[in-house]
Amino acid sequence: NRLARQLEVAVAPLGDYLESLRPHEVLLSRDDAAYIASFAAAAASGPPDERVPVSLAAIEAKVAECKAAIAEVSRTVPNNVLIGTFLISTSTLKARLIAKHQAAIDLLMDMVSTRAAELAAAVAGGFSEIDERLAAKPEDIETLAALDEFKAGVPARTRELEAQLEEMTQYYESLEAFQVDVDEDSFSGRWAAFH
Repeated sequence: NRLARQLEVAVAPLGDYLESLRPHEVLLSRDDAAYIASFAAAAASGPPDERVPVSLAAIEAKVAECKAAIAEVSRTVPNNVLIGTFLISTSTLKARLIAKHQAAIDLLMDMVSTRAAELAAAVAGGFSEIDERLAAKPEDIETLAALDEFKAGVPARTRELEAQLEEMTQYYESLEAFQVDVDEDSFSGRWAAFH
């Protein structure tokens, strides 16, 4: 019986340490895609039928938050813990916690990449439309009148496209700042928007 009591006393600190790790269970059980979708929905603005996507600044702030959490885990969760006579390896736990935060960052960067590609396609398409319409040869008076009307709207449309181009550039610069590799189509789309 004495041996059993001594084992209970020796093991008690392990239970206390295990309890100190309980707050990490929420993160470990988190569905990362649902977490980021919830963030995007909460950070989006406007009425439901005119929803404006989450801003780049909000995404970058969330990435910074996740990076800070990674640094905190790296700082506070050791690779090994000596409790009494027991050496406990927590390196797997630490790696999983970091991986969860990194998964959130990756999903956020996917949002940035998707939005950048959408903007690049919209800008390239907008300028192509202007170019095609201005290159068309009017065959009758109605077509000529429509072309004149279109020409009058070109400066306003160009300003809209320039604003989108600036926004697109900010998204791609964010991807570069976070050292995110973009696929070839997105890379080509970015530069096609400038031509």
